[in-house]
Amino acid sequence: KGLISRHSTSLRSNRAIFTSGKIAVNQFSSILGISFMGTESSHERCRPDRDDAALHETWIASPGDWPRSGSGPTDPIRPEQLFPMDQWHYHGTDAIRDTARRLDLGPADRVLDVGSGVGGPARYLAHTIGCHVTALELQPELHAIAVDLTHRCSLDRLVTHVCGDALTYPLADAAFDAWVSWLAVLHIPDRPRLLARLRRALRPGGRCHIEDLCMNAPFAPRDLRDVRQIVHGSVVTSIADYKADLEAAGSVDVVATDLTPDWAPFAVERLTRWRTGHVAYAHVHGEAAYAAQELFYTVIARLYESGSLGGVRLQAKVP
Repeated sequence: KGLISRHSTSLRSNRAIFTSGKIAVNQFSSILGISFMGTESSHERCRPDRDDAALHETWIASPGDWPRSGSGPTDPIRPEQLFPMDQWHYHGTDAIRDTARRLDLGPADRVLDVGSGVGGPARYLAHTIGCHVTALELQPELHAIAVDLTHRCSLDRLVTHVCGDALTYPLADAAFDAWVSWLAVLHIPDRPRLLARLRRALRPGGRCHIEDLCMNAPFAPRDLRDVRQIVHGSVVTSIADYKADLEAAGSVDVVATDLTPDWAPFAVERLTRWRTGHVAYAHVHGEAAYAAQELFYTVIARLYESGSLGGVRLQAKVP
């Protein structure tokens, strides 16, 4: 079926293996006054591991363009100040707003965000809709930032941050009205098991929304290596296989939409803009961080242009 890995034996599962978000850790620290001490080498701190689609939109700007209110280490922050920076997926808050509309989310809903990063979508949903969101993130660094930012936004009452593995973290049956995920499931090595767990966590009639990378054509050997080593994709399959996994897990009314025509040109434009902002970005974050992110963006753009990589939105519900 052209799978990257359907049943990996990796010991770490969700966005698992590498450094994920070390660039973001440093950037949030410098922009918002967060104090975070990591143990990785400087090289490791510079390696991205996901398609953080929105990073360049804010962080290649000059430091004078960043919001300064709430930039102290304990200062309150308005959620709106973070929205340009904490939405690590294509189309930022527009995508979250669209998801909320498609899922018909309301204040009474309980939502699980899988692979929640620094908590941007969770905070947006809580702030704009008033629903309760459980934000599940594997990586302690990103989890710590998420907890800090949510507290400083005074959204603790509506957002619960959990640091754990999506394949093993205890999830009560029928605990949620919906689960959502943006650009995270591809990093989780056992997708069938994951989808089965998440299906059980939904109440009858519950819904899910996924936006993720997919495979539109078989990867050439070099591209396959980059998907594994640069993108850190554990499971990148055809849309048909993705849909089949949801159905096998017990989901119904599965609707898959090919987002490649939208995402692919964005990735090419993003790389161009990233290179245009080289001097401003490197001045703040260093040449190593710039080079690591450029490599990632270059690979993503090339994979799209090859016709092998694609983007997909999937929605489904449980009976």
